[in-house]
Amino acid sequence: MCGIVGGLGLASKEFVNQNYLKLNRRGPDSQNVIHLTNGLSFGAARLAMTDPNPRSNQPMVDPESGDLIVFNGEIYNYKEIRTKLEKSGLVFRTQSDTEVLLKAISKDFLEGCKDLEGMFAFAHFNLATGTLTLSRDFLGKKPLYYMKSIEGIFFSSELKLLASF
Repeated sequence: MCGIVGGLGLASKEFVNQNYLKLNRRGPDSQNVIHLTNGLSFGAARLAMTDPNPRSNQPMVDPESGDLIVFNGEIYNYKEIRTKLEKSGLVFRTQSDTEVLLKAISKDFLEGCKDLEGMFAFAHFNLATGTLTLSRDFLGKKPLYYMKSIEGIFFSSELKLLASF
């Protein structure tokens, strides 16, 4: 099950630092955070499903593009998407669906998302454009809550973390 939390703005670092460990029960295999100088903060609690190695921990950064992702869920057809991306010349470091999702979105956001089959919620930051994208599967099987305030935009897979902030 995994849990994600993050924000972009003045209070994002505080919000993530206060909350990422509260997601431990959703992802006992690892808990990590990333804080960028632009005010972006991502946190994740990971339940290792497709690649139990630490190389697949989140937040995940794509070494080629510099893009970041936190992801909750499962992409059922990630192996097929990976094969397609490998044929286009992309190289993978892990066996995880998270890396496949990250590279698919980084390569071409709309094309990368239209082929997804699964239940998911994610936050993706495109370093080149400075764009933060929050997304979830069409049915909302994996929750993704967000709030916007004067101090920034904040998101989490648990509503109570936003409500308490």
